[in-house]
Amino acid sequence: MRKQKECTDYALESRIEETRGVKEKLETHLARVKRQIIVMEDNIDCLMSAIAAKEAPLKLAHTRLNNRSQRPNVELCRDGVQYGLIEEVTVIGESIFKLQETLVSAQASLRGLVRRQVEIEDDLEVKANTLLIDEAECMAMRRSISIQLY
Repeated sequence: MRKQKECTDYALESRIEETRGVKEKLETHLARVKRQIIVMEDNIDCLMSAIAAKEAPLKLAHTRLNNRSQRPNVELCRDGVQYGLIEEVTVIGESIFKLQETLVSAQASLRGLVRRQVEIEDDLEVKANTLLIDEAECMAMRRSISIQLY
């Protein structure tokens, strides 16, 4: 009977140690995920700033192109300047489109990281509760058990 109690105590202690190890790994992983969230938020801010910075030159090129097409008493002609403005509008538009695609991808990654953070926090809460039950309640109860030989 005493040997069985010792085996059970050993199994419970090893479970507690295993749970502690898993909890520490989860805490490390949570810290890493939080750092990644901060980096991703900074990346999103930079992408939004880059998109905003590209919009003014795009508007300027559109305005110039529009002004060229609506000049009074001047024929509409396709010259090098016209082609250059059209190319500039196209290049800036494509650049903004690529930045917006990258922004959407970064926002999706951020949502995934936040979802992962919530999952890890839930797992940590479960592990902390498990440790509380195993250490404080079960081990305390097991220590109070004394087996007498008759």
